[in-house]
Amino acid sequence: MNEPGPTPTPANAEHDDRTPAGKSSSLTPILIAIWTTAIAALGNGVVSWFNGRQMYALEQEKAQSAVILEVVKTNSPDKAAGNLAFLVEIGVISEEQAGERLKNCLRTRVAGQGPSIPQSGETSSGDASGDATCSPVAGDYVVTNVHLGDSDGGLNIRVGPNQTAIGVIPATGTGVDVGICANGWCQVRYKCLSGWAYAEYLALRSTRLARVKGTLELAGLIVRRDPGPKGAPTGTLAADTSDVVKHVCQEAPLTDHEQWCQISSGKIAGWVPLANLEDQKSVQPTRSQQPVATPAGSAPPPPE
Repeated sequence: MNEPGPTPTPANAEHDDRTPAGKSSSLTPILIAIWTTAIAALGNGVVSWFNGRQMYALEQEKAQSAVILEVVKTNSPDKAAGNLAFLVEIGVISEEQAGERLKNCLRTRVAGQGPSIPQSGETSSGDASGDATCSPVAGDYVVTNVHLGDSDGGLNIRVGPNQTAIGVIPATGTGVDVGICANGWCQVRYKCLSGWAYAEYLALRSTRLARVKGTLELAGLIVRRDPGPKGAPTGTLAADTSDVVKHVCQEAPLTDHEQWCQISSGKIAGWVPLANLEDQKSVQPTRSQQPVATPAGSAPPPPE
């Protein structure tokens, strides 16, 4: 009986160890190297993009700073404020590039104050709000109706109706010159600050005059920094003082609903009891005192 012989070995039997698993094992280092190179290249690209963005932002900040520095080169803080507001309005200084902070700074800036860099050869006229080319005009209007606690503390002057504020006239501001009025806004000038203001907060000085009456103090009527008998004194008005501008009257805090008025007379400004004031007879404004209104869409003169 013939027994089966040994199974013949294929010619390529010595290469049978190259299984699919063996192939995958040999390719893994190559794939890892490829992926590592790709990730490194991507990382370098992201870093380069980020650095580029940073450099671009830095160059923009430098350019913006140079423009700001150039427009404040004037002896007049009011003129510098107007220049800065113009840059905000046309978008040279955007909201994200300190535009909002600049607006807040300009909105609370008192006329005649703020940053400015006098140019070589300029000389001050002695007025903190002006320069050699500024001629302050004493107008016939005063600020009214700005109540205690107002966030602006006075009347904003803007580069245009509802546009960026370039300064604020104090709540006791006087000598405001009023020009053309339209749609509830008026062109105004205060010291060396020119722009637009809301007509509701302006009135002819002659319509806001009062005289002191009923004062019991021998020295006269005490004017106080805050409304109320505990306010710090800022000055005293003689019993016969008649040139008192009454800017606003309101109930004073913690005085049992007593009415106090914010007034100004000469260099004295502050609060006095309404009971110690007597309105003077209003003087009808002359034609030269009335603001000129545009024919179309015009607003009436500021309320008395």
